[in-house]
Amino acid sequence: MVTLTSVPKVERLSMDAIIEFMLLPMSGSAEHFISDAHKWHARLMVVAWGIFIPTGIFIARYYKITTRQRWPLQLDNQFWWRTHLTLQIGGSVLSLAALVFVLLVAEVPEGRLESMHHLLGWSIILLAVSQIVGGALRGTKSHPTVVLDPDLHKMLNGGDHFEMSVRRRLFEYTHKIVGYSAMLLAVINIIVGLTITDAPRWMWIIIVLFWLMLLASCFRLQRAGRCVDTYQAIYGPAPELPGNGRPPIGWGIKRYRADDWPPSGLRSSRRR
Repeated sequence: MVTLTSVPKVERLSMDAIIEFMLLPMSGSAEHFISDAHKWHARLMVVAWGIFIPTGIFIARYYKITTRQRWPLQLDNQFWWRTHLTLQIGGSVLSLAALVFVLLVAEVPEGRLESMHHLLGWSIILLAVSQIVGGALRGTKSHPTVVLDPDLHKMLNGGDHFEMSVRRRLFEYTHKIVGYSAMLLAVINIIVGLTITDAPRWMWIIIVLFWLMLLASCFRLQRAGRCVDTYQAIYGPAPELPGNGRPPIGWGIKRYRADDWPPSGLRSSRRR
């Protein structure tokens, strides 16, 4: 017969033990050293490409029309644009700062992982710079009021975005392809970098949990029909508008008639 006194006591992990576990390198090594320059390079790159830039992409993809916006009566809600621009520029600035730190060390990469990290890092920086240049050259954008005023529309010639000119279409294709490609390379390079530096466990846990949370949110909002065409979000669903006569640029993008918004997935989530 088993008595209470014969059952071994389960000791609770102390907070000190948890902190010690989280601060250890992923390998469990008791000794771990990297230069301060490499530490700051890693921290800034993880914040920039692990948090800022993917969040900016997420906002731009799923919040062109916000939940409380009375679309299509209210057009061109710039919440997504300002947030996307702030996060992408912030991420780019942090990337350049991180680049300065690693250039101070000026080490020649040794080994396959180090060479891979070096090559991917420079590729990502070049893609980020090309995004900034492309954004500056994307052409003109007409305000929604121009659409409602034929004389004003004629005087301003619509704008590259409203007319969906060749220049604008080229920008949108390259901006999305380059943006998603840079993000994918960055995820790979963050994992490679954390592996090379044998980063502490807390860093792995936080970044992986954040990415999983972001992916789960993407899956939910994609199913709810929240990935709305940029053109419709800005100019409305009228079929006679030039941009609505062309297929949306990108994958998984939805278009709606005025009476189709909000989509059924969003309606059901509101009821709950």
